[in-house]
Amino acid sequence: MPLNALIPTCTAAIHHAGPGTTCTIARHGVPQVVLPWYFDEPYVARGLADAGAGITLDPAEATGGAVRDSLRRLLGEPAFAVAAGRLRDELLAQPAANELAALLPDLTAIHRGSPAAG
Repeated sequence: MPLNALIPTCTAAIHHAGPGTTCTIARHGVPQVVLPWYFDEPYVARGLADAGAGITLDPAEATGGAVRDSLRRLLGEPAFAVAAGRLRDELLAQPAANELAALLPDLTAIHRGSPAAG
């Protein structure tokens, strides 16, 4: 089942903090418990936690009890759902990729120091 079809039915999510997964879940305003392991996952997890929309657990310390306690906290403290909703709203307010692509020629000209081509 596609994640974007499943997540709107969820109250919370637990996952690895991959950017695609994190952003898909954030787009639906669902609070998250994340267990980042490598590459960019720790940075993604930090951003989610800094936004107040999730809890980050060190995977090396993520026992069943620790994950359960984090999920209970996520569901029991309304601030996480509020922050997840705020993050969703911020994401939805961003311009679409095709809107940004139309700006690239002018931005390139500006940053090269030449007049825009039009």
